[in-house]
Order: sequence, then structure tokens, then C-alpha cells
Amino acid sequence: MKTTKNLGKLAWILILIFSLTSLQVHGQKEDTRNLKNFEKISFSISGDLFIEQGPNYSLKLVGDQKDLERIITEVKNDVLIIKTKSYTRSFN
Repeated sequence: MKTTKNLGKLAWILILIFSLTSLQVHGQKEDTRNLKNFEKISFSISGDLFIEQGPNYSLKLVGDQKDLERIITEVKNDVLIIKTKSYTRSFN
């Protein structure tokens, strides 16, 4: 069986820790997000990703509150997508 198919059968707990040197430990916030089943991960942000097998699908984000608010997590076509919001600027 393919590894990606096995991932779909197993529950994963993702722990995402931002290693931002400008943050102090006491200034960090945690955000836990519940997710749907997924088989693959697309990780498109700066930071460290730790994967731990467990009974539930969830994601734990640790970092500055402003950074956490910019992170988008969604499952599309069995892929967990972790990315930041896109911003467009107008120079009028």
C-alpha cells in the first residue's frame, strides 16, 4: 500500500512551532485547530513542522498572535494545506 494511503487511515496530530528569534517564550500563543482526514501535507510557511501519530486529526500552532491569525489551514482533495494569507497592496 502506498504511504499516502496509509496516512489517510491513520490520525495525525501536527505540532507546528514557529521558531521566531524575536519572540520570547512567554509572548507566544497557542492555537489548536481540528481538521478533517487527509493523506498528504503541503507546508508553505516559515517555521518548524513536527508530526506525531495520534487518535485525532488536529493542528497545534505556536507563535505570535498576529502570525497565527495570518495562517490558513484547510484540507482539499485529501491534502492538508498550511499557508499564510495573501495580501495585495494598492498604491493609488
